[in-house]
Amino acid sequence: MKKKVAIILTALCGIWFWFVMHAWVGSEIKFALVSAWAMPLFALVILAAIEAVAILVLTDFLWAWGIAWILGIEFVAIFGFTGLNVIAAALLIGLSAYAVKLIHIEARDRTKLHTFLILRRGLTWVILPLLITLSFAYYQTPLILERAKQGITSPTLNQFISTTAETFLKSQGEKLTEQQKAEMQKQIMQRVLTGLSGIGQRYSAYLPPLLAFGLFLILWGVEFIIVYLSVFLGMFLFWILRRTNFVMIELVDVKSEFIKL
Repeated sequence: MKKKVAIILTALCGIWFWFVMHAWVGSEIKFALVSAWAMPLFALVILAAIEAVAILVLTDFLWAWGIAWILGIEFVAIFGFTGLNVIAAALLIGLSAYAVKLIHIEARDRTKLHTFLILRRGLTWVILPLLITLSFAYYQTPLILERAKQGITSPTLNQFISTTAETFLKSQGEKLTEQQKAEMQKQIMQRVLTGLSGIGQRYSAYLPPLLAFGLFLILWGVEFIIVYLSVFLGMFLFWILRRTNFVMIELVDVKSEFIKL
């Protein structure tokens, strides 16, 4: 019964997590405002902590690994049944098996159950598959597909080119009239944008994977923060489970290996 409770709670948290992330990856202001990324970060920390603790208390490998299967199915159900989403779910399930193995080995080989070290070792491999699936989801958003159609040009880039050309022409001093400066600025803009448009058409197909990989790098750059937040939350959750007798610790005699010279 307790095994089912652990799996059901993790599954419910997973549904909430994927819905939060579905809204976040499709938004245009992912990191511009604190309100845009605070909830996704909170959801990621909550899910990672609950999943890691569930893996720890589910000592049977198949039961613990079943959580990854549930999360993978939920991901495909919420983000859509596509080839890339199926691949992302498969990666989530496969990499999570390693996280289960690490957490179980760390818990089994310790003479004293140290939840900080156990969770710290396994959480990186709990979080990594989640970040990969988010990158796959971001790759398929309409925002990315529209960005690929635009090529490498953008209003910001256009403004930058215009300002640069204007600054250069102003440096010519009184050599040019205002009308000549305006005409030359227009010609410079046309030539530069024409050249960039040609480059963009050739390489626009590579923009979506580059942008998706860029999102992954940004998220992976703050992975250590997410890990430690999840570790401390996981320790607190495990403490609650012990206090409520949901899990109990037994003392057993085991043989240990030691190095001897």
